[in-house]
Amino acid sequence: MVSQYKASQRGLTLIEMIGVLAIIAVTASIVLPALIRQTDKAVADLENVSLQSFGTAFQNNVMRTRRIPGLVGNDWATNIAAELGLNLADVTSNVRRQPRLFLLDTNGFAGLLNGPNYAAYVQTNTGTLAPTNSSFNPRIMIVSSLGKAAPNSLAGGTPGTSDFNNLWNWNGTAAGFPTTGAWSGWTGNPNDITVQRINLSPLLVNLYLDYNNGPNRNTLMCSYGIDYTNNPITSVTNSTTSYTHGYFLKNSVLALFYTNASSVLVTDSFQVLARDSTFIFDQNRWFNSLGNPTNASIIVTTTSGPSSTFDFTDMVNAFLNAPGPTATPTVLTPSTLQSNVVQSFINYMTAYTNWVGAGAPYPDPSGQYSAAVNSQTSLVSSANTLINFIVVH
Repeated sequence: MVSQYKASQRGLTLIEMIGVLAIIAVTASIVLPALIRQTDKAVADLENVSLQSFGTAFQNNVMRTRRIPGLVGNDWATNIAAELGLNLADVTSNVRRQPRLFLLDTNGFAGLLNGPNYAAYVQTNTGTLAPTNSSFNPRIMIVSSLGKAAPNSLAGGTPGTSDFNNLWNWNGTAAGFPTTGAWSGWTGNPNDITVQRINLSPLLVNLYLDYNNGPNRNTLMCSYGIDYTNNPITSVTNSTTSYTHGYFLKNSVLALFYTNASSVLVTDSFQVLARDSTFIFDQNRWFNSLGNPTNASIIVTTTSGPSSTFDFTDMVNAFLNAPGPTATPTVLTPSTLQSNVVQSFINYMTAYTNWVGAGAPYPDPSGQYSAAVNSQTSLVSSANTLINFIVVH
């Protein structure tokens, strides 16, 4: 009994132990690389999802507050954290404890954000330039490395134009990763880099404000304010040859005012800027109009004015005040001009109804919006022809 018990408790010999360890080592060499790759991919996928949520939260914050967070004091991260209900450290650092970078296209933001440190942009009644060219392109990137830290030269958040463009245009492959500028000499793995691109151009809408000064129009002063509870009221350019123009963040509240004959400021209406818009002050009221001038300056002077300005009161007055038929057959008669206005009005209402019936898309690749604008322009032209005829005669 004793000998059998001792035999059952015999340990592994050295040879057997070496054999077991060898089997474990071979198994680990096969399994561990695949496990590591799978773990890295899961972490990279999670980081990609996190940065996408940061990008959405950043844009939502801009739309909600009508300001663009900047670099100073981690303003960008503070607002993302508040929007998502996260701790600030969960935004500024990734799961591998590497800092996330907030990079600005300085070529575009130089005309938008305030000061050399790129503090937050808070819009005023002036608005900003058109975000459609190389001199103003409001773009942002949030960059994260799950491996070797990104170059220190990018930590300030304001890379050079070429460095920003190279990373913005990166196709996501290791072969296409930038190797010049800030990334020259970087020894990390491009597969560890995650980039979230944010283009703020779609968040800006085009606004034109104008004052009509012609037959049967008054000379009251008109004014406006953007989110005016925080900003002062500004007078609209009061001239036949100039108008006020700027780009503003979507969801901004436009307040329209005028000063009546008793010099009392009157609130006309409030408008939420959800798309490009034109408003014309005429006949003691503000009117919305389809179509805009094409000048891209903030405050411009032009002889053309808004391309689609119209007040139906002018057309009615023209009809009521039209003189009798002229004795010269070769000269247009008021009745002919009136017919042109009526037909133009029918064409405009048909085009406008078609556009609205399609859901009022904007931009509209089908061309229905353009057709409505063009028909309104034709209506303006025919009405003005009739009005000018009556004024002259």
